[in-house]
Amino acid sequence: MDVASAAGSSLLAIIAGAPLRIIFTTFDRPFYFLLSREDVREIKELKGKKIAFGGGIGSGFDTNLRVILVR
Repeated sequence: MDVASAAGSSLLAIIAGAPLRIIFTTFDRPFYFLLSREDVREIKELKGKKIAFGGGIGSGFDTNLRVILVR
């Protein structure tokens, strides 16, 4: 059996149709946080601004950030 310990990356692959299963994970939420300058107090204030993040397009952080920004 092939095994990986990156549940977040595996989840993105599963969503894209990969024949994978997550059988165990020890985290109940992603370990991501959003930092901003002092003048940005709410997420809605990011509208129209550029956002930099690590991990690249399609990464777990990218996916979660997009969901948060849509909401």
